[in-house]
Amino acid sequence: MLATMDATKQYDSTVRQPAFRLAGWLGALFLTLALTLVPHSPLSAQDKGFGSANFSLGGSTMAFGGNSEDHATVRLVSDKTAVIPGAALRVGVEVELADDWHIYGRESGDVGEPTRVEWDIPEGWTVGDTQFPTPKEDRMELVGETIVSYLYEHEVLLWAEATPPAELTPGAEITFGATIHYMLCKTDGMCLPPASKEVTLTLAVAETAEATEHAERFIGAEPGGTSPVGGPFELQDVADQSLWMALLKGLLAGLILNVMPCVLPVISIKVLTMVRQAGEHPKRIFQLGMAFSTGILVVFLGLAALTAYFGATWGSQFQSRGFLVAMIGVIFVFSMAMFGVWEFGLPGALSNVGAKEEGESLLSSFGLGIMATVLATPCSGPFLGAILAYAMRQPPRIIFAIFASIGVGMALPYMLLSIRPTWVRFLPRPGAWMERFKQIMGFVLLGTAVYLLGILPSDWMLWTVVFCLGLGIASFVWGQMTTLADPRSKHLMVRVIAILIGVFSGWLSFGYFLPATTGQSTTHMLDWEPFSPQRLEQELAEGRTVLIDFTADWCPNCKFNEAFALNTEETKKFVETHGIIPLKADWTDRNEEIRLMLERLDSVSVPLTAIFPADRPTQPIVLRDTFRKSTLLEKLNEAVTTESNSE
Repeated sequence: MLATMDATKQYDSTVRQPAFRLAGWLGALFLTLALTLVPHSPLSAQDKGFGSANFSLGGSTMAFGGNSEDHATVRLVSDKTAVIPGAALRVGVEVELADDWHIYGRESGDVGEPTRVEWDIPEGWTVGDTQFPTPKEDRMELVGETIVSYLYEHEVLLWAEATPPAELTPGAEITFGATIHYMLCKTDGMCLPPASKEVTLTLAVAETAEATEHAERFIGAEPGGTSPVGGPFELQDVADQSLWMALLKGLLAGLILNVMPCVLPVISIKVLTMVRQAGEHPKRIFQLGMAFSTGILVVFLGLAALTAYFGATWGSQFQSRGFLVAMIGVIFVFSMAMFGVWEFGLPGALSNVGAKEEGESLLSSFGLGIMATVLATPCSGPFLGAILAYAMRQPPRIIFAIFASIGVGMALPYMLLSIRPTWVRFLPRPGAWMERFKQIMGFVLLGTAVYLLGILPSDWMLWTVVFCLGLGIASFVWGQMTTLADPRSKHLMVRVIAILIGVFSGWLSFGYFLPATTGQSTTHMLDWEPFSPQRLEQELAEGRTVLIDFTADWCPNCKFNEAFALNTEETKKFVETHGIIPLKADWTDRNEEIRLMLERLDSVSVPLTAIFPADRPTQPIVLRDTFRKSTLLEKLNEAVTTESNSE
């Protein structure tokens, strides 16, 4: 108790003033930013124009992801060849899109940037609402939720009806202008920054006019109306927001994220370390807590940048298979630490950014904050959905303010405990329960990794598990192959070996086996057809050589044969050249016909490959277990050569 009181007194003189200065600085910054933005709220979608997100540097222009004009052609067209005084005229912005590229509708849905058109019509004219054809509805399953977007592909015409005054002089020329604001995205998910394009059209005034080649394309909702999907929706939870309310709800949403299932395992680890730190110097507790909070805020500001300039959405990074694999790997390695395979913390100079204290490091605490925030992105707690929808319709500075408020809300408990470390005493005292709690959290982390594994495509799952096995071995080498008494050189050597094991397992899984079992087999996949005894008899009766692959999804050797012998470029070319019929006998589930055929071939297991030459169908050539491509080609050549010689 006396030690705690002494530490508290020392904290009063060494930490309290910096802590209050930091808290005051954060509060002043947040308040100044909010006050700066108040006059601009609320904003409609039309206020969110920030051009093409180009940056000037030394007279040149750079754009993230390329130039939108490389993938979209925009021009202004009309339904008549001339302007007739007093007669309505339809003008439209025509957008032609390159293959695999699209723009969004008047409402973009859960992702992207809504498309809008601003008309520049001569004085005295009237113009109706812009008509949007019904867009394509695109649905995608992501982390248990359906992400919906409304988009246009190939080409689209966005038009409005303009009415000229009756007093126009025949022969005069009228120039129309329009500016379209849009975001171009590719089918694979890559998007260019929001862009704007100005187009013009000049028509002469005449007493008569003919229909243009574009006249039939001016279709859609009647002027002044809206289509069920293409028109604007009245979203009360998005529209009826003030900036102050949005910031408050963002703060509450961030606070609630701390108890969401996605992030709870990592937060529990942080709580565990804070309990362990209860007896440490308050200054150290303050530093570690602020490092964790900084990690949270850095991620939220990064997400704000992605949302403001690239149209990213909450949790969209989980659409990336590479990101999912990386997160599974990190979580798995953390679970190994919970089971005591290796100790959490970084050694040497990295451990405490130059400090010599043992225990949690500033860098690891910062990384833990980043990990907690990234894991929180698949979750959407109370207030969060409406706040994010509101933010996506705002200009960048408001997006940054809202995301910052969410980050501050999530970091708030740890900031408070850092500023007042004496509050840690309200947490349970350190004891034997901590080891049990840590082990339980290890299982929770493993459960999180299994959940993320289920999001991956089935052909990625096996190799991700293999990758995690390699990471488990690397963790064991890192944490168990040295002792405190070993020299520093041995520590360094062992950890280099551990890193190399992790890197090698990643290359083996995703640089070797995955391409072999997915990309290569897809490119050179034989035209397999289902096996049946009747089909075999039919093909042999018609004088064709038949290749049968007896396989199963649960058979790793079968997959090896398919990847490195059967579904290869050379094999595919040979089979097609000689008219060989490939049949697949899939024994993944029970199949009596396949079992009986295997028995006839003196086999009770897979893999097995049988070649039935056309000229001697009762003398099949059998390859058992694993084999090389050269062996397969040799046997195939033997089958067709015998056939050729007999002819």
